[in-house]
Amino acid sequence: MKRRYTFPDNTLGALRCTLTWTAMASRGNQQNERGVGRTFSKEDQRSESKIVRQLKGITIPAPSQPEPERGQPDLRARQLRDGGGEIELEQPEFKRLVEYIETMQWSGAITDDIADFLDSLEVESVKVDERKKDED
Repeated sequence: MKRRYTFPDNTLGALRCTLTWTAMASRGNQQNERGVGRTFSKEDQRSESKIVRQLKGITIPAPSQPEPERGQPDLRARQLRDGGGEIELEQPEFKRLVEYIETMQWSGAITDDIADFLDSLEVESVKVDERKKDED
């Protein structure tokens, strides 16, 4: 089963998209039991890649960020495209996305925004029935 989440073309949608990109770029800033950065398996990396591809499809590099040097990865911050966008993820990737947002060490100044966003992901994400999609 897949889940679809829509980032509306407004200030709130842009904020939530930026928070999502930040959490993914930082891998939720996760640590293991000893306080050391978590090790990520190939499966973890493949799962993350699926999420990042979806996010890149609805975002553009932030114009304030300089272009990466030739041959270097593009690590620029990203922002929601005009018109908003939506992501559609398999349940394991959707769960990973929520986990990264939950475990990120956010500034206390935006904890209300994070709590609202997590509630929104739970309530406003739509389950996509693949069988119905195939019938259309």
